[in-house]
This record gives sequence, C-alpha cells and structure tokens, in this order.
Amino acid sequence: ERWDHALAINAADPQYAYFKQTYGERVIVFDQADPTSEVMAKTIFDELTARLADEALRAGEYPIRRAVRVERVRVTETSSSWAEYAP
Repeated sequence: ERWDHALAINAADPQYAYFKQTYGERVIVFDQADPTSEVMAKTIFDELTARLADEALRAGEYPIRRAVRVERVRVTETSSSWAEYAP
C-alpha cells in the first residue's frame, strides 16, 4: 500500500525536501540511487524476503513455512517494458 501512487525519489535530488514536506508518507526515498525500475525491483525483492523471514518466525493462524521464498520481482513500466530482479 505504501508504494501505491507514491513518488519515488533519490534523497540526493535537489527537490527532495520540498516533495517530502509536501507529500510526506507518499514519498518513497532511495538513498544514493535513482529509483529506476531495476532498483525498485531489487528493493521490493529484499523487502519481501525480509518480511517472509520475520513471518516464518511467528506462529499464527496461517503460519508461513521457512521454505516459502520470493523467486523474482518484476516491475512493469509499460505494456512492453519491465525490469526483473531474480538473484
């Protein structure tokens, strides 16, 4: 949800402070990297991998086994272009 209709921006961008102040939580900050679709795919992959690992440690109504993993993440730019991250 946090990424839906958000502004992705490099923290080094000269307009970063303005956008952060104006849009607050709707700004996704990338430190020392431009938010290309390739960078976004890896960032999403890393976040999902970390969340799955955290959830695997919890016992809940619907436990997630440690064997569950993220295989790849694809970020679509247009109907004919995309970037994919798969380690």
